Amino acid sequence: MKLDCNFEINNKIIRSETYLEQKQDDCSIVATVFPCEIISDFTSDCSLESMIDSSDLLLDKTSGRIYEERTKHCIKGNTQEYKVKLSSAKLVSENPPKPHDTVLLQFYLTNIPYSFKPFIHTHEQEGKEPEIYQTDFTAIKITGKPKIVIKPHSEGAISHILEVDEVTFADLENVIALIDSICFLISFASGCMCSMARIQVLHDTKIVHLEYISPENTKFKEGNKVIYREEDVIQFIESTYTDYMSSVNIYKLKKLISLGILAKHTPYIENKTLLICNFLEILRYNYALNVGHFTQTEDDFYWADRRNDKNVSFNAILKDFCQTNNLQRWIYLYTKIRNEIVHQGEVIGNDDEEKIKNYLDLHHFCDRVILTLLNWDRVSGYYIPINQKNRNTETKFTR
Repeated sequence: MKLDCNFEINNKIIRSETYLEQKQDDCSIVATVFPCEIISDFTSDCSLESMIDSSDLLLDKTSGRIYEERTKHCIKGNTQEYKVKLSSAKLVSENPPKPHDTVLLQFYLTNIPYSFKPFIHTHEQEGKEPEIYQTDFTAIKITGKPKIVIKPHSEGAISHILEVDEVTFADLENVIALIDSICFLISFASGCMCSMARIQVLHDTKIVHLEYISPENTKFKEGNKVIYREEDVIQFIESTYTDYMSSVNIYKLKKLISLGILAKHTPYIENKTLLICNFLEILRYNYALNVGHFTQTEDDFYWADRRNDKNVSFNAILKDFCQTNNLQRWIYLYTKIRNEIVHQGEVIGNDDEEKIKNYLDLHHFCDRVILTLLNWDRVSGYYIPINQKNRNTETKFTR
């Protein structure tokens, strides 16, 4: 995409011809900048902003870092080219839709390992040519939310598009928040990070708003799935969304989900164990802080009912979490695993096989924590335990 931009560098603003691109392999955002005058000395920090009235879509002021610079010699003189990496880029129309105007929202998502393809059916009638027809694209229907259609889309790390039609332009930020939550639910279910890489708004078939986002961990393409079947994933999103929203801030669910995925993709058992023990630390702290069973004094927690004067241990708080949520079961071995990796940098186990087993059992417990907070058992939902040898056998989730 060609843009005419003000290129700010060294506290100086220079008019520049700019080409904006989102790389396919990792969805990173790169601006190739050709300033209209020679820059003799520069720092890596810079910013770009579209010149007023220069195009249909204008780039909001965006900070970036120069990672490559070239000077080319030609008959007319020297020209410079800068490669600038951006974490995001928002392009908006000078004449955006009115808040009440109806628009189509498109969200380009990365790394979804489920196909969600419409099925092709053949209907045969005697004496007639077979009739071939296609089912509709998969829909996600969450009570009180607009209908979401999910479509396959092959573009490097981008695997799918989510479309939300017939919503007002004023609802854009609310729908972005909704899709962000769906991304985290899909990420947990699939075992790899699903993220928004691009947001596109169309009004009367014309693009009026465009955002590029550089997501993290696009290389995490195949993880151990928690939810195996596509139809179960749709049910999982639809049935757990409300509980996710109730718990997301209290328990820092986004961090918990991200840590679980990082642990699955980290090659070293020590790092895996440390990450999943960090999961436990976040769970312990936020449960103790928010549930009402404890009071906090500096870094320590105490029983709110004053049953004794001692600060409550890591083990006791997580045991109380399990009792409160009817989750079976917390065992002291998990505390020993946590203590050993945090205090000694070691993984409990007599050999590599036992160390791996201890980690997988603990990770399985953490997956069950999230499934419990999301009340997946209320709909008799199925999942695949990470510590189960047969990775194709689903188990009904019970607490």
